[in-house]
Amino acid sequence: MKEKDILQFLIKNKERFVTSKELSEYLSCSDRTVRNVLKLIEKTMIIQGVRLISKQGQGYQIFFENQGAYQEFRQTYELEEDYTKTAVSKGDDRLVFILNKLLFEQVPVLFDDLADELYVSRSTLSHDFRKIRVMLSEYNLSIESRANKGVYVSGE
Repeated sequence: MKEKDILQFLIKNKERFVTSKELSEYLSCSDRTVRNVLKLIEKTMIIQGVRLISKQGQGYQIFFENQGAYQEFRQTYELEEDYTKTAVSKGDDRLVFILNKLLFEQVPVLFDDLADELYVSRSTLSHDFRKIRVMLSEYNLSIESRANKGVYVSGE
C-alpha cells in the first residue's frame, strides 16, 4: 500500500523533486522505509517512458515521456488519476480550470504548458479559448497573448 501512496504523491508533485523526508511525513513512516520502498519501485518499474529520477540533496521525481506512458503507468499500478486530470476531464470543467488559472494567478500562462497540464492537444485548447473569449467579452475582458510570454486576461 505504501508503494501506491508514494507513487500517487510523486505523480501529484511531478513538476518538482520530493524529498524522502517529505514523503515520510506524508505517510507517517520512517525516512528509511520510504527509501526502501522507492528502491523497490525503481527495481520493479517496467513501463517504457517512465523514470524515477533521484538526485542527491533534492529528492525524487517521477518523469513521463508522454501521455501514453502516463496512462499505462496509472493503469498498471491501479492509481487514481491526478487532481488536474480528474477535475478537468470534461470540457466545462476544463473551461472553469483555465478561467481560474488566468484570473487568479494573474501571470501569463504559456499555451503549451497549459495543454500539457490538462493533457489536451493545442487544438482542443484553442477551441476552449474561443469559448472563453466569448464568456469574457460579456464582462469587457479579453484574452491577450504574447509570443514566448503566454496568454493572460486583459480589460477593466
